[in-house]
Amino acid sequence: YRMINWMKAKKKDKTQDLIQVLAPCDGTVLPLGESQDEMFRSGLLGHGCFIYPKSKKIFAPVSGVVKSAFPTGHALGIVSEEGVELLLHFGIDTVNLNGRFMHTTVSAGDLIEAGDKLAEIDFPMIKKAGYAPDVYVIILNSESYQIKIREQDCESGQTVMTLARK
Repeated sequence: YRMINWMKAKKKDKTQDLIQVLAPCDGTVLPLGESQDEMFRSGLLGHGCFIYPKSKKIFAPVSGVVKSAFPTGHALGIVSEEGVELLLHFGIDTVNLNGRFMHTTVSAGDLIEAGDKLAEIDFPMIKKAGYAPDVYVIILNSESYQIKIREQDCESGQTVMTLARK
């Protein structure tokens, strides 16, 4: 009896096929079409969203492994347990700051859990230096997913994207 109920629940619950991507920081979720950066706006790297940040701490949007941590601290590449390839990018053209105002706390190869602290970014100083502080959450292999974005004010840890395999 218990096994039959479990199987029914398994068939009925389609949410198991959905992958939740959490907000890496507090802020306002915006569509890529509103980005000041043509590369992100065009979706060239993949689909996703960006967050106008209201906090300095960056947290893992998914559980998985850090695939790349740029020495300049401006971006992190993550592969989720489900195989979603994400790019977290802090600011526009902030690679030019050469690590100033950005401190990542993870390295390539690190295993992470959703919600783990990944970085601390001094967004007020980035703005003062003349750069947009936008935090990009890009699904690099977005052709494999249907992506639903929740445009809203968010706190880190809230779902901002739901992905379903195509």
